[in-house]
Amino acid sequence: MIQLNQISTNLISPKTNSVADSYYEEIWNVHKKDGYVKPEHFWEIPLWITRVSAILKKNNDNHRLNIITDENIILKGMLQMFSVLEVNKYIIKKIIKTNPTKTFYLGGYINGKEFFKDCDNTFYYESLEELSFQLGYEWSDDFNYELFENYETIPRLQLSTGCKYNCKFCTIENKVKENNLDTIIKQAEQFKNLKFKLIYIDDKTFGQANNYYLLDDLYIIIKRYNPEFKGFIVQSTANDINKMHSKLEKLHIFAVEIGVESFNDNILRFYRKPARERSIITAIGVLNYLNIKFIPNIIIGFPEETKSTYTHTLRFLENFKRSTYFSNMYNLAIYKESDLSNTIKINDSNDSNENVICKSYNSEEKNELHTKYSNLIFLQLLQNLRYVKTKRTTN
Repeated sequence: MIQLNQISTNLISPKTNSVADSYYEEIWNVHKKDGYVKPEHFWEIPLWITRVSAILKKNNDNHRLNIITDENIILKGMLQMFSVLEVNKYIIKKIIKTNPTKTFYLGGYINGKEFFKDCDNTFYYESLEELSFQLGYEWSDDFNYELFENYETIPRLQLSTGCKYNCKFCTIENKVKENNLDTIIKQAEQFKNLKFKLIYIDDKTFGQANNYYLLDDLYIIIKRYNPEFKGFIVQSTANDINKMHSKLEKLHIFAVEIGVESFNDNILRFYRKPARERSIITAIGVLNYLNIKFIPNIIIGFPEETKSTYTHTLRFLENFKRSTYFSNMYNLAIYKESDLSNTIKINDSNDSNENVICKSYNSEEKNELHTKYSNLIFLQLLQNLRYVKTKRTTN
């Protein structure tokens, strides 16, 4: 029996009485009827588990799902699998040290061979193809959601990988690769056992791949087996939305996440973001006209931020609260593969952790600034969300 282990978000980032936690709880309260839901222990169903499960099923290998809520856990079963990220790598390492008689198959998005070199009971694989080959499994590129049957969630569907832009803080491959039609349809068919009203399109920048038009056909396919389905959430840039505005109406898009990051042209320009303040405002107008929800993504912690720039972003969020469904907030994380890591030295694990505000490369004053305005922005977002709630109630 192989055990597929997922670290609970409650263990990675324990809930507190912070304004941030209050804000995210309110999102689920306000928008649950629309289908904005999350499983208890993760933001969305971990795709690595669905892909590994498909490989194991094809090879008739028994496996089960295990949600880890205690880093001191004694694991059952000899063979254990994890996907290692910056935010969970120390927890996983502690679990491995606590279970020296178990064998661990690891993958993920860090230099795992280096990080786990002192763990003799681990095998690290750079890809699922390598895992499949080394273990003698017949390869499968499918997804299997059977371990998550009846989970209420927002499943992810991937039309393409990569991105043509080259933002300084990003590590996405600078080349767009489209999935073929059969792969896309297989993904959509795999969602039948899940409970959902919305599907998240996992493309880094929606609209760059030429197969975006498939959403119209996918909507019909999904609607046939799930009458509750409302449409797709996509992430894109203001520039791409403005370019394809005439094509959006027939794609059944429920909401668009736009990487606003910081509503300041000088910061957007420095980080090679394609949009500017004016194009962001234009894109909001396009989405309003088409009755598509607008979700801005905001990043806290750019070293160039000042009291003035943060205040400008706050004013933007206040001015466009009537047009905003809700907002996503992230802390700047410096990944080793990003261009930003060439100019900012990573000194500890928190520097690559988007759940942590204060970074080692910042001065005490800078960390205080980021912390202060993180709280102020979350307060503004909470007020915006309560405005939306009141508006929906009165309507």
